[in-house]
Amino acid sequence: MKQKLFNVLKFLAFISIGIYLFWKVYKDQPIDELIESAQHVNYWWIGLGLLIGILSHFIRALRWGIALDSMGISARRDNLFHSVMVGYLANLVIPRMGEVSRAAVLKKYNQVPFSSGFGTIVSERIIDLLLLGAATVYVVLFENNIILQFFQNNPAISENVQALLSARNLIIISIVVLVAIIGYLFLMFKKGTEHSLLSKISIKLQTFKEGLFSIFKLNKPLLYILYSILIWLCYYLMLYVSFPAFSFSETMDFGAGAILVVFVLGSYGMVAPVQGGIGAYHFMVISALIIYGLDDSNARLFALIVHVSQTIMLIVVGLISLSVLPLINRKILKEDNNGSIKPDN
Repeated sequence: MKQKLFNVLKFLAFISIGIYLFWKVYKDQPIDELIESAQHVNYWWIGLGLLIGILSHFIRALRWGIALDSMGISARRDNLFHSVMVGYLANLVIPRMGEVSRAAVLKKYNQVPFSSGFGTIVSERIIDLLLLGAATVYVVLFENNIILQFFQNNPAISENVQALLSARNLIIISIVVLVAIIGYLFLMFKKGTEHSLLSKISIKLQTFKEGLFSIFKLNKPLLYILYSILIWLCYYLMLYVSFPAFSFSETMDFGAGAILVVFVLGSYGMVAPVQGGIGAYHFMVISALIIYGLDDSNARLFALIVHVSQTIMLIVVGLISLSVLPLINRKILKEDNNGSIKPDN
């Protein structure tokens, strides 16, 4: 009961932040004007972007399969894809819940220990952050005037970034990491008897570590790297093909570099601790487009249409995956109900 109440409160807190940010961005935008402008959008381009988005999620499932395979775990591609989509659906409810949901779905339908599956997901998230970091470095080096102007236009963000990178915060992070390492070593040393609580925790940590470090034992490392690059290339192309859908593209030429800046800033909006990046994504994308000379109205329309279409895609495909998983795994569920398959502790 307490856990359910906590989840409800957490959901309300995150969604409230997102709604506030969204209201802040669109409070001065007449709704009838947005509706009128939305009717002139070429949704074929938006649809193409969504297809590219689904392709990126399928590639993510293939990449996940490589990490699992390196641990001797065989999982069906359809299960992996649907698990990924259920994860995205869960993220729309509670931020970062998707990683937990993916591991839980894999455990249910492939009998993969939760901690092992979760470890592989954490490792791929680290790779994603590195690729986003690489794109950020490129933007800072070659589009530094735009980034500088972005921070000048939004001093609050600049102050928050500086505060985040302050010496005090870096020391705190270092202490937390050190305590985690010491705690892990303590648990490993104090395994004790096989059935002790410390032993069970130690086993969980060990399986999580195996999943986390599976990236260093990949059977197909080059293919894993290729898939990682393709995922982010698809993300970029999703945004790239959306520009021709809007009438302003006929008079304004947004080059590949400008779209990359919008993409990188929008990506940071998506990783903000709000459901689906609501509000935060809109603010980042709109701010970037305005710097390049697009008027407020068209910038808000672009961010709204792109975000809403992607969110609808995640909801629809996520719900389909949630419905399909029990159907394509009927045999496993039947065996599990008969007691032939023991659940992982």
